Amino acid sequence: MDHPSKYIITTVHVDELKNSATIIAYTGFSDHYTSIDRKVCAFLHHNFGGSKVLVSRNGKKVELPVEQVREGDTIIQIFSFPSSKKRLTVADPKLAAALKKKGILSFKIRKLRSLPKDFSNDLQEAIEQVNLMMRTPSRKQERLKLGVFRANKLVEKVKEEQRKRKEGSDIIEHLMDSARQGKLNMSDIEVYVDNVVKHSSSEAMSAIANLKSSDQTYSHCIDVGVFFQTLYFKAVDDGKHKSTFQTKNQMLLGAFLHDFGKSQLPKELLDSTARFDTNSREMQLIKKHPQHGAKLLTGMSMPDSIVNMSLYHHVKMDESLNTSYPEKLSYNDSTFETKLLSVIDIYQALVGKRSYKRSWTPPQAMRYLSALAGIEYEESIWDLFLSLMGEFPVGSLVILNDDSMGFVMNVPEKDEDLLRPQVVIIRNAYGEDLEKHTLVDLQEEKDLFIKSDVSVTDVFSSQAINRFSELRIVA
Repeated sequence: MDHPSKYIITTVHVDELKNSATIIAYTGFSDHYTSIDRKVCAFLHHNFGGSKVLVSRNGKKVELPVEQVREGDTIIQIFSFPSSKKRLTVADPKLAAALKKKGILSFKIRKLRSLPKDFSNDLQEAIEQVNLMMRTPSRKQERLKLGVFRANKLVEKVKEEQRKRKEGSDIIEHLMDSARQGKLNMSDIEVYVDNVVKHSSSEAMSAIANLKSSDQTYSHCIDVGVFFQTLYFKAVDDGKHKSTFQTKNQMLLGAFLHDFGKSQLPKELLDSTARFDTNSREMQLIKKHPQHGAKLLTGMSMPDSIVNMSLYHHVKMDESLNTSYPEKLSYNDSTFETKLLSVIDIYQALVGKRSYKRSWTPPQAMRYLSALAGIEYEESIWDLFLSLMGEFPVGSLVILNDDSMGFVMNVPEKDEDLLRPQVVIIRNAYGEDLEKHTLVDLQEEKDLFIKSDVSVTDVFSSQAINRFSELRIVA
């Protein structure tokens, strides 16, 4: 039986904003935001700095930082608010009145799912009785004991898998270099895939991807692949989706090769550290990689599902977006596998390091992707991704409300609050590093909650993965 999420995402008018709602995006505007003038431009720059916007510009929908909004743009959506703008995301009457006065009229919000009135009283009573029975000290202790065991197991696996990630990145680079020269030898990648499927922990490799920066091509392919392996297996195991792949090896190979078309681009372009303008010649060449990949994979007699992942992973639900390509392809022709891969692809690009941009924290990336649900991909795909990744993906570095700092170690189970994972405390409220690291289960410790997330790079520089690997976790 499927269990609905504790939260729902919906669109409401400004007059319907409630104190219990969290604003994800501003979505409805008065005529003042159509072909905006200098005054509105200045208002947006001043009040929404650090946020993202979706605008209509010259007949195309363009997503960009709010600082790049200019006169003549039409505002479609404001989203991905930085933590410094949290006041813009917590609904209350004062905020609603101010926004209404400024002509901001509708919002995408996340709120607690309400119960039918006929059932709420009886159900609440039943929940309280169950909680009374289940929240006994023995259950709490057993849950914590299991959490400590799993967390230590994850740390051990992360230690083991670091070398394997580097090996995979090198194999992808060699494979692309060979394909560029017209030589295709799949033996190395096939052996690597078999080794990962049989002997590796995809959860540990996914945690590494959240902790350690990657390049924009080779490690990216490996990280996207292991994320896909982890999430796709869980989706199939839940019985909601039937695998279209004949084997697990075939599934992972397809994910690793989603960007294989980049092998047809010049090596210097692929390895460039520059950021290319949307309309530049270089970007137009890069946007051809899905067609190149589909052609290569078809010639290699790869299954249709793998070819679809290569060809459609940049096609958005709203095909008019400037980030949707190849042009004239329909999102409806994407398979479930491709739609899931495309969200993973965006997520990894955000958390991965690029020479021309700062890496996002995993929770920042999740908040950003939440605002794009229903625009770039279906709400159902986002709901699945969120349930499998959590609001705070494994490896996220967070600050609790007591000012202690820790690593997130799990994704809460079904029916649990995704905002309350298990956290291993590595630094106390006084900023002192700890030698032994306590596991705190936020599902149980109701007085504690995550106050904010921070960048592992800012705190630990390039040593984040080492700090995680040195964890000594106790109850």
